[in-house]
Amino acid sequence: MELYSFFETFFTALATDGDLSAWSVANFGRPVTVFPDIDSETPPDIDSDAPYIILYSPGKNASQVKPDIEYVLRCFLVLVSENRQVRAESNIIEPAGVKLISEMVTKTVAALKAALPADMTMEISVDSDTAGALPEVHGYMDVIFTEQTTIGTDPID
Repeated sequence: MELYSFFETFFTALATDGDLSAWSVANFGRPVTVFPDIDSETPPDIDSDAPYIILYSPGKNASQVKPDIEYVLRCFLVLVSENRQVRAESNIIEPAGVKLISEMVTKTVAALKAALPADMTMEISVDSDTAGALPEVHGYMDVIFTEQTTIGTDPID
């Protein structure tokens, strides 16, 4: 698969995913904005673009020794939530954005999985934090897609 076509498959899937969009509209009044990479001169604006997902330029790992091809996507998720949530246990107070970023990650993973071609598998590493910058909450995902190739084929082609 050509690298940009691969990239486009997934940023389009995120931008058009009904479940991710419905969740975002229900929680933030607008759909998630998807940035296929960003221009450092005009980065996303937290006030007008959040919640948003940035997909950084994809990577590709292939060799003549290993028959599989790996594609790598790094995702950065951002939302803003000023609410603090008091749980049923009255002595637990948490920023509502921590739960929301977990939900956003789950919806993002589901959208990526739905777009996954039949000959690929997916491995995900996720992290999130408030970076001490509440009400902004950030999520990070590294996604490795492995394309299963036919034995005897040179994946570098």
